[in-house]
Amino acid sequence: MDIRYRIKEHLFLSTLTIHYIKRSESHHFDCRVRKVQNSLAYIAKGSVEFTIMNEKVYAKEGDLIFVPEGVRYVSHWSGSPDICFYNVHFSLSKKSASLWKSMKLQCIQGAPNEEARKLIDNMYSSAQEGDLGQIRTFQLFYQLLFLLLPHMETNSTQNLPEPLQKAIEFIETNYATVTTVHEIATACFLSESRLYHLFKEHLNLSPISYLNHVRVHAAIELLSNPDLSIQQIASQLNFHSEYYFRKTFQKITGTLPSKMRKML
Repeated sequence: MDIRYRIKEHLFLSTLTIHYIKRSESHHFDCRVRKVQNSLAYIAKGSVEFTIMNEKVYAKEGDLIFVPEGVRYVSHWSGSPDICFYNVHFSLSKKSASLWKSMKLQCIQGAPNEEARKLIDNMYSSAQEGDLGQIRTFQLFYQLLFLLLPHMETNSTQNLPEPLQKAIEFIETNYATVTTVHEIATACFLSESRLYHLFKEHLNLSPISYLNHVRVHAAIELLSNPDLSIQQIASQLNFHSEYYFRKTFQKITGTLPSKMRKML
């Protein structure tokens, strides 16, 4: 008897890289516009806060994080004094896109973290040991997926409608110049009421609230430049006053720009 099974192509691994990253005290990373691979991270030291739209995801030492490809986010890492984490970037075949796009950015709850840490440790070591080590790395990666997938949550929300995606892209490209809902709606060939409805239904934010989130995250990057004053940053990001900038910044981040600057 000849019994054959064909492995499904959507499980084939296309790319795999693993990094061990160490930084001191704090680190800010903006991934609103970059296309990145799927990422699994194990936090060895420190903690992180991810901001996605108007939601936040927290993780601390010993936690595992999954970030799906294409997700726009800002992360702020803190350590006392060090931040250390493994980061496993990967992509599978194009046929696997639906599986990973259904996942959300998450701190993986209920996962056997110590076992996962050992697998990632071994992956990092094996990746440096020539061809046989590379093969061993692939093997360990699939073991890691087998271990973690049952504990990972899918995204309950549907993909954003195309008109809303275009509006988001317009805001994220033009956040330093756009000021009104009318400008956004006109650029996206939508009525202002339709634009407002799309943002509230899918993101639970108004278009201007989303614009302010994008501008505040851009401000965090600018605050790392000591040559720019708070007033200059507010003006560069087209806030109509320094007071409004400070008020909006505190509402979104929970702290004032001057205090955030000391953390960067």
